[in-house]
Amino acid sequence: MVKVEIIENVEYKYCFKMSEDDKEYIGGINREYFLTVDKNCPYKELMLRVLINKCMNEFIQRIYTCDVWGTELTKFGFKKQEDIYVSDYFDLKLPHECRC
Repeated sequence: MVKVEIIENVEYKYCFKMSEDDKEYIGGINREYFLTVDKNCPYKELMLRVLINKCMNEFIQRIYTCDVWGTELTKFGFKKQEDIYVSDYFDLKLPHECRC
């Protein structure tokens, strides 16, 4: 079973640890509001949903990310701007279908 918990990390505004058995993966929202995830995390879409939910709950006005999640970012409300994806608070969404 996958466990997700928020942890303290000076590099992040919000940091989450996802663990399964003896494996741990980190994802978070850094101080520049950029969403990140460990590249070897097998549950990237689940981590993305956790981070977007946190952004929505904290009323974060704008967030950024790269195409590292293994899913279509536009369905979460992101728009591509050059080599990054950007979403404003009112555009964010959590679609019902999930490949988690």
